Amino acid sequence: MSKSIPHKERQPACLLILGIDASGKNHVANVISDHLAAGGRMVEKRQGSFSAPASAATSSEDKGFLNLAKEALFLKAYPLLKPLIFPVINLLLNRDLQAFRQSRGALLVISNTALRVLAFHLGHVFSRPEEIRLPAYLATTLGAIQPRTQVASLVLDVDHHVREARVGHRLANNKADHFDQYLAGDGLLSERIEEFLVWLATTYLGARVLINNNLRDEEIIAFMQEVVAPGEALP
Repeated sequence: MSKSIPHKERQPACLLILGIDASGKNHVANVISDHLAAGGRMVEKRQGSFSAPASAATSSEDKGFLNLAKEALFLKAYPLLKPLIFPVINLLLNRDLQAFRQSRGALLVISNTALRVLAFHLGHVFSRPEEIRLPAYLATTLGAIQPRTQVASLVLDVDHHVREARVGHRLANNKADHFDQYLAGDGLLSERIEEFLVWLATTYLGARVLINNNLRDEEIIAFMQEVVAPGEALP
């Protein structure tokens, strides 16, 4: 491990946790947040975008009627929305980056809706990462994310049977959302969307991939230590 940096010289760290449905994003964020708080660090969590307001949520299972309705509407309208996905995602990402402000402490950004929708779209349009062709303007915007936010990123990857089991547990407790059911019902599609999110994260954000098949908390913390660049504020 790198030499400890005096607290007054440390800069706030931004850690992005990406993954598709039932990949365990909130659990991983909770483990990291609790670890940092136990070490005396101030932690701010944001959900869905870099510029989102601070969130105290510890789970994505209680989305409320409005958010569930938005999910259902998107899935139903997606075939009509396909021609608009690239320009809309580009607009959302640029607005997010323009509005982004660093936190006073450690910042955990849990998921990024624009990137997830982009991966969802790519999974419906292409079969393999080698086939992906993004508009130049969108590639430029994606390439600007890390320099603008100075984010360290990890992207979660889980086996489909693990995802199915997690969604099954949510279904049994009436906690599954529309995307959970959509992806759990098509293993090939869910794996392809996940593969494309991993591709986006590693290609444009330099993300590290965490295979999150029911890891122990200690394994998550150890991996987090490797992801965060030396000199950043996360211990």
